[in-house]
Formats: sequence, C-alpha cells, structure tokens
Amino acid sequence: IVKFTTGGATPLGRIHALWTLEGMSALTPEIVGPCLKDKDTKVRATAARLADRTLAGELAKLVDDPSADVQIALGFALRVRRVQP
Repeated sequence: IVKFTTGGATPLGRIHALWTLEGMSALTPEIVGPCLKDKDTKVRATAARLADRTLAGELAKLVDDPSADVQIALGFALRVRRVQP
C-alpha cells in the first residue's frame, strides 16, 4: 500500500492509500512528506490533513499553495491547540 501513496496511477488511488495506512496506524512522516509535494491538489490537501507535528516545516512550505483545499487543510494542521485549565 505504501508504494501507492506516491506511485498510484490516479490521485484518488493515492488518497485511498494514505487513508488506508492511517486506518491501519501505519502512516509515518516518511510516507506523508512526499505526498505534500504531489502535483494533485487533493492529494496535497489529504497529506496536510494527515501530517503530524514533525512535518510542520514541510507544511509551512505550503503557505503559498494556490489551492483552497490545501489552504484549509493547512489551517487545521497548523492550528494552535488551546489547553483547558
């Protein structure tokens, strides 16, 4: 499944591979990182949604991405979590 995240023939296939690995608790920053650079906006947005804090530097590079989908996913990924007292 890992090879389909970047080598899948269609964007939908790459997205399904990412979500499948997430569901299996097998998604790692090494898998998500390259997907943040995918040519398809939906794949980049999905990768941004699934990225953890270790990829904050890579996520920050997407600030100027022209896709609204990527911008929205990026906003959620980089949000500051408030701690309840």
